[in-house]
Amino acid sequence: MLILAIISQINIEPKFADRLFPYIKYGEAYRGTPFHSYKVAIPNVKILVSPDESPYIVLSTYKIAYFLGQWTKDFGSSGKQYMEKRFPNLVIFDRNTDYDGNLIVIGTKNNLFRKFIKKNASKPTIKVVKEGDRQIMFIYGPEDGILKAVDYISFVRLNFKVGAYEGFFNFVRLRGMIEKGYYDAALELIESPDYIKRCFKNLVIAGPMMKKMPEDFVKMAKKRNNLIFKELPPALKQGDKEKAIAVWEEAMTTCYYCHQEKKYRKYNPLPSIHLHHNDIALYYFNNCTVCHKGYTSIRSISNMGQ
Repeated sequence: MLILAIISQINIEPKFADRLFPYIKYGEAYRGTPFHSYKVAIPNVKILVSPDESPYIVLSTYKIAYFLGQWTKDFGSSGKQYMEKRFPNLVIFDRNTDYDGNLIVIGTKNNLFRKFIKKNASKPTIKVVKEGDRQIMFIYGPEDGILKAVDYISFVRLNFKVGAYEGFFNFVRLRGMIEKGYYDAALELIESPDYIKRCFKNLVIAGPMMKKMPEDFVKMAKKRNNLIFKELPPALKQGDKEKAIAVWEEAMTTCYYCHQEKKYRKYNPLPSIHLHHNDIALYYFNNCTVCHKGYTSIRSISNMGQ
């Protein structure tokens, strides 16, 4: 119940701002090298903390940095940067910055807080302010409240997103591998802790809240897990493509039941992140209707958030 207690203590402005903040983006990485890649998950934010803050607040920045690292694959770096020893930085230790991108600002002893927020809060607060094309997330309040809010962003929000998107994207990748007959690789996506099972993060976080969820939601979650982890592996081991596709498609209906039919999530995800599943699918298929048909034919991102 600790997670529920932390969430209930934090003021988030505006509603769902922590869920809709653009923590990452998809871009180029390893530029100028043979490993040059496109559509790589890279950070879309830097973290600012003033050296005037307490050591506990300064050190807390690394919790957010750690979970951003779990979600991303690279800084979006180039070979030239490393050759010139210009290593990317994610955390800015200063009272101010000329960085004009998205920011997470921790604490109150910095110029940005004085400019945009001005007055401290009596309880842990996470507030997102828009300035032109960028967003700035402020985390403030009493010292112990700031630490609780950082824990929430790190262990709850970012951790959940890592699990949700890794699970979702690898579920799409799984369908492609079945289509191509890559059964051993598809089985690894299910059995390895590095792919679909990363959604275990969601289970750990959402577990304490399950008692408050509708009975049909819990039923669908159990059905999904049974289909993916119990029924699908034997079909893959036997090379039974028809059965494997049928099980995968049935698992996809459980996603749609909660997200589209019942709309248990009350916000829409960021297209810039969510629609990366299109890139994965189009690596294997020529169109979206291989997966989106019948009950799952809706291709809108409405209420399909992570």
